[in-house]
Amino acid sequence: MGLNQVDAGAVVDGFTASQRRHWERKRRFLDPRQPGPEGFVRPKLAWALAHLAVDRTTSVLDVGAGNGTFTWYWAERAGRVVGVDFSQNLLGRSPCRSSMAQADAARLPFRDGQFDVVAEGNFLHHVSDPVAVLREMARVANRHVILVEPNRWHPPMTLFMALHRPDWRGLRFDRSHVADLADRAGLRVIATCAQGAIYPNQTPARLVRPLARFDRPSRLGAYVVAVLENP
Repeated sequence: MGLNQVDAGAVVDGFTASQRRHWERKRRFLDPRQPGPEGFVRPKLAWALAHLAVDRTTSVLDVGAGNGTFTWYWAERAGRVVGVDFSQNLLGRSPCRSSMAQADAARLPFRDGQFDVVAEGNFLHHVSDPVAVLREMARVANRHVILVEPNRWHPPMTLFMALHRPDWRGLRFDRSHVADLADRAGLRVIATCAQGAIYPNQTPARLVRPLARFDRPSRLGAYVVAVLENP
């Protein structure tokens, strides 16, 4: 299977099929360089990178990369960055298309340990088997895996997920759930925190700066950030 191909014959469960329909139809996305996505990404990467070294010799795989919200900012730090997503709709909206490829997260077309860091942002709660995807991410990670997922203890996030069917499974996520998924996937937790109040595609630009003051570790932060190690 080539890097820009997916396995058309793979068995797709009902949840996965509904997610794929949703993302192929969705039209409202902000460019990663807009204030909302930038204000969402930078503090989380800064916190994660305080726990591991990333420089121009580092290779990064961004799984479930969507329209490149994290991929764009990984490219500022690392040497080689690849973002993968199943959705052609999302890939076509990325400003870093030369770094993007179509692939199934459950069957990544890369060799064992090919990337120094394998990351995902707001993706695991959209897959039917997050442990299987995490194991696949761990397989291609030489050492570190980074996760960013919603935190169900952040009241506005909980309300959003409860009202938005494609995000229902996000209601399971908090620091303990992320740690449990990591353990089941054979990964060791180095550090986790909840932080932030900026939503990449929903926060108006005028509110990004005021909300940035909440980008510090807090039980009620909107997102869980986890740095994991592949033993």
